[in-house]
Amino acid sequence: MKQRKVLGVVFLLFLLLGCRSQEEINSAENRLIVCLGDSLTFGKGAEEGKNFPAYLEQFSRFKVVNAGVSGDTTSGALLRINRDVLRLHPDVVIIELGGNDYLRGVPFSLTLANIAKMIDILRKNNIKVVLCDVFDYPFMRRYRIAFARLCRKSNCLFIPHVLAGIIDKGALMSDSIHPNSQGYKIMAERIYKAIKKILNE
Repeated sequence: MKQRKVLGVVFLLFLLLGCRSQEEINSAENRLIVCLGDSLTFGKGAEEGKNFPAYLEQFSRFKVVNAGVSGDTTSGALLRINRDVLRLHPDVVIIELGGNDYLRGVPFSLTLANIAKMIDILRKNNIKVVLCDVFDYPFMRRYRIAFARLCRKSNCLFIPHVLAGIIDKGALMSDSIHPNSQGYKIMAERIYKAIKKILNE
């Protein structure tokens, strides 16, 4: 009789733990990451469904929304942050911007001010912020230094050298700026590895 009671308790605990585990899984799947960026986020040069946000969704248990717009600048992204980000109520936002600012001659100070405003808006909405460094060219080093300093000041996660080992390998690039599908996969793996600690995975 005693043995039967013990087995009954064990079985009940098994069921309870199993249900809790499923709830935790469902909770993770309901959480959201928004990737806010330009053509590198949009996935120019990749096959359909093989951009870095799509790969990131495969690697994590989070739903990932691609809010990348080819050719976008930090000013453009700031204008659409309510429509493309805040209304979705994400848990995490990954910002990948600044390359087009450089190409279009946007003043360095304005680029930094726009990024700082985006971070401030997101943080005030209790959203975790991740800032990616895509400036893997020696002449763009000052962007990396400034972005890293801004993240330290704002308590955000900074991921340096996201394109390291990709932009200098023709087999991973679709053109001189944009990776191909395999390159985006490596980019996503790098980002996922860096953000796992804030995703609690």
